[in-house]
Amino acid sequence: MPRIPRPTTPTNSSGHFLSVDPELAKIADDSKKEPASPETIEETASKALGDIARSFSPIAFLTTGSTARGEDLKGRTSALRSASPSQPSPFEVIVVTSDKADERLCQQVQKIVKEDPRFDSVVEFTNLSERRVTWYKPAGTNARVIPTRAMDATFISGDKALAEKYKGSIIPELLEMNGKQFKTFYKSFIKGPINLLKKHLATDESRSCEHLNIEEGLIFYDRSKGLHEKNSTKQVFLRVVQYVLVHEVCKKIREKKYDASFLKSFPNSIAERLEWLYSKGCLNMTREETNDIIAAYRQALTWYHQTQEEYVKEPITLQVDVASLKSVAMTIKDFSDRKDALLRDVAVPPNA
Repeated sequence: MPRIPRPTTPTNSSGHFLSVDPELAKIADDSKKEPASPETIEETASKALGDIARSFSPIAFLTTGSTARGEDLKGRTSALRSASPSQPSPFEVIVVTSDKADERLCQQVQKIVKEDPRFDSVVEFTNLSERRVTWYKPAGTNARVIPTRAMDATFISGDKALAEKYKGSIIPELLEMNGKQFKTFYKSFIKGPINLLKKHLATDESRSCEHLNIEEGLIFYDRSKGLHEKNSTKQVFLRVVQYVLVHEVCKKIREKKYDASFLKSFPNSIAERLEWLYSKGCLNMTREETNDIIAAYRQALTWYHQTQEEYVKEPITLQVDVASLKSVAMTIKDFSDRKDALLRDVAVPPNA
């Protein structure tokens, strides 16, 4: 299997067809040295939501998703810039309360996210007295099991003890959940991306696939299409690694192999999680295999960021090295195929 190269640098475009061009690395590096705008979205969130937290204590604000994992597209310093078609993943907000949220609280939070396009317009309100943190129920949908949201979540502002209580609810909920409920996590969020990866790897189907053409080294992105068409490497590669890893960790928690001390030390970024699991003897992979899956994930993330950066109203096609794309795809497929054999039953010391 060809070795996976180090993640490539985002490139310039010719029309809307992109090609990886190492000679543009210096231009990309120089652009990163430009003075940052006065306030990042993280700073805006901490300040604005912190003001609300002081008025409605006890309350905690957290974020989740790529921002919480440290894997979002950086440079989101200007509300004006982020309102452009090339805006990266929105900044998600989770509001945690110990009782029913005050209506004024809801209105103030909604006002903040509505006025700044860098925020996700959907705010998750979690009342710990009646709502399970491992379930998610967007408006107009049924609640579904997705422990990744709570597991990825990081503190923004407010009551830290309440935020820790939110995170601490993950293990008790997983232990109390019946088998049928837990299986819905795989069925709703993991099965689809895995099948999508297999479809893209099938030579006779790859050319007509929605997100990638592995045989020709093409990656497609059109933000207006949503998740199901031309979504770059997100659904085909990134989601597979993210969800498979958390699913297997949750299984070990349900089997009482991993406890609260394990989860408390569990890193947020996927690459760091894989490295941490390997260092603790939990990951049933060799050093070389661990390096390969980390490199594959980082490369897939780099390609995703490239398409995000270059997207301006019209669909993007990113041309990459065919051998590299195939290698990333096969490495991630091999990772997902491990399933029950991915993790070992190793007890992590409390001070890990």
